[in-house]
Amino acid sequence: MTGLLFIAILLVLVGMIHWTSVHPGKVASTFSLHGSDFFEGRFLKVLHAFLGGYNRARLPFLPIGWIREHLEASFDAFYRGFAYEGTGMGFGARATLFWNSGRKFESFIHQLSSDHIYQYYVGLGWWLHILFGFRQKGYERWLRQLDRGYGPILFDGVGFRTGLFHYGKQKQIIRKFAQFSEEYRRICYQGLGRSFWFLYKFDFDRVLEEMEHIEHRDRADFLSGVGLAVAYSRFDHMSFAFDIREKVPLAYQEAYTQGMAFGWEARRLQNRSYWEEILKSGSAVQREKVRDMIEVVYLAKEMIRNESPERYYVRWMDVTRSLILSNRGDSR
Repeated sequence: MTGLLFIAILLVLVGMIHWTSVHPGKVASTFSLHGSDFFEGRFLKVLHAFLGGYNRARLPFLPIGWIREHLEASFDAFYRGFAYEGTGMGFGARATLFWNSGRKFESFIHQLSSDHIYQYYVGLGWWLHILFGFRQKGYERWLRQLDRGYGPILFDGVGFRTGLFHYGKQKQIIRKFAQFSEEYRRICYQGLGRSFWFLYKFDFDRVLEEMEHIEHRDRADFLSGVGLAVAYSRFDHMSFAFDIREKVPLAYQEAYTQGMAFGWEARRLQNRSYWEEILKSGSAVQREKVRDMIEVVYLAKEMIRNESPERYYVRWMDVTRSLILSNRGDSR
């Protein structure tokens, strides 16, 4: 009887995941898009790409090769990374059907493409936040089976989803991040910072106003997320991220710059030819600054290679910031 019950529950889950498609228009209707035409156009395309990746990857029996072909054919170089991020959410749903969910998720993403490694975990965070909310215990079974260094990046997705869908209605909800361990809480605030860049329609002054609702201890990680979002979402206008940095309070400029560097490293990894194309469109001085920042990211990664995997990501953030601080004059 127990076996039959398990099979019945599994079939229900398969059906729910298979038929639960999310339409971008329906999601977009929950937001006020009365900003600039540029913001509205870009946000809708980002949303379309993310949900397009999710809607394909969630299907339990769709071959992964077909998913890859669809993403490569359907989205241009700028938006494709957002689509791959969406597959992280979709593969999360798909992997839920297996007892070894985390290991199955790892298998799915590496079959698809390792070039979008960071984005997958962010997308997974969206899915797990739907399942577990702010209960750390629910995430722990997955984390034990995920890559120990990159797995905690899923909390960026938790923070992003919290900001985008819940903060506007209930600002106090971000206090629930304190239910996670320190490392996971910090990554949530990075995700929250990324979400505010979209929630407040690319208006950095408005983002700074809202930062007053965030405790001082979490503001550096929050602005790290903002820097990441600015660099990634305005990748086709790289000087824009530097312009925004001039508005960042001095105490947090290393954190913001670290976020910029992480965003650009994600872009570089996922499409080297597009990266070089965009980089060449800027000035020689800008190219040198950006390449130096990427070198700092890799130097920090090398410096922490023997440290605890559980703290890997936050240590990568912190060491990158320290190196940026020690080279502040060169990075400006």
